[in-house]
Amino acid sequence: EDDDDGGFSPFGFGGFGNRSRREPDFDSPENGSDLQMGMQLTFKESLFGCIKEIDLTLNEPCSECGGRGVEKGSTPEKCPHCNGTGQIVHTQRNGFMMSQTISPCPHCHGQGMSAKLCKKCHGQKRLDAKKHISVRIPQGIDNGQRLRVRGKGECGLKGGQDGDMYINVAISPSRLYSRNGLDLKTTLPIDALTATFGGKVDIQTPWEKTAIDVPSKTTSGSTKTLHNQGVRTSTAKGNLIVEFKVMPFDNLDSKQQKMLEDLRKHMSAKNTHGLDDYQSKVNDFLNN
Repeated sequence: EDDDDGGFSPFGFGGFGNRSRREPDFDSPENGSDLQMGMQLTFKESLFGCIKEIDLTLNEPCSECGGRGVEKGSTPEKCPHCNGTGQIVHTQRNGFMMSQTISPCPHCHGQGMSAKLCKKCHGQKRLDAKKHISVRIPQGIDNGQRLRVRGKGECGLKGGQDGDMYINVAISPSRLYSRNGLDLKTTLPIDALTATFGGKVDIQTPWEKTAIDVPSKTTSGSTKTLHNQGVRTSTAKGNLIVEFKVMPFDNLDSKQQKMLEDLRKHMSAKNTHGLDDYQSKVNDFLNN
């Protein structure tokens, strides 16, 4: 279906927008109201786009009365009790104060017309019907965006247009990526030797697995930007920001552990990148 604007309870729906009351006319076209619902997507579905198949209850014109709300052959007349407004106004006085309450006319059931109501829809003109719709989710949709599906709202009557369905999108967070607009960010662990000497490491972008260069003397928190590897829409591409996190060695066998311990014996404070700058800050704090 169409979608061009831009949780399963995850999804529920309801109408919005009131049709203004006009002079009753059972044979004039009536447009259907718009409906809205919520939809939950996975992070991956939002990046790549998908087709969501949904079963839900909408409505259709009553087959018995053709959406007129009255029995076939019945000629509706203006309700004499509400003068065709479909509403009864009750006025109550209390000393100098006066209050009014408005309720549907009980004689015409709020229709504004006096006639024999359709026995199938009881004057409601529409009946619930099970519907199956396919919704195309566009690539790169963001959390909180709204999709418009034309013609899947409340049904129109007597030649009136069907309303539209508006879908409010909620996206589940990803453990691998965070999103800011079209840009994505991910954290990549690297070992201390690669951080010291530099090298190549493999990384998974949403679109491919690739190798990237790690500069020598890389520290935790430094970043590298991979252009056009972020969110992609039909008109734009974002970037992927890789944040490095230097991690201690793990799962060492006895030989590896001995080699690193021997190396540590030959290391000094001068070999720790940034330690001299830290000590300078300590001295400033202590002496000022």
